Amino acid sequence: MTLDHRIKAVYWWRYMHTEHPLPLDLILERMPTDDDINVLRAVYGQKARGREPVEWDAGLTWSELHHSTPYPTDGE
Repeated sequence: MTLDHRIKAVYWWRYMHTEHPLPLDLILERMPTDDDINVLRAVYGQKARGREPVEWDAGLTWSELHHSTPYPTDGE
């Protein structure tokens, strides 16, 4: 699925699992269109925040979560 299609699927799933969903004709009027989703992505997406998705980022490394010895020696 494309990203826009996945976004629409989430909207539909969430709405259909509400306590009292509206009739289908009203749901179709209120669900976001492709243009609505594009506006939301332009305003709130990663490009709008000035960040592009990166493949390699400053994530955690194995040594930050594990010690090379069985007992931590920090502060001793």
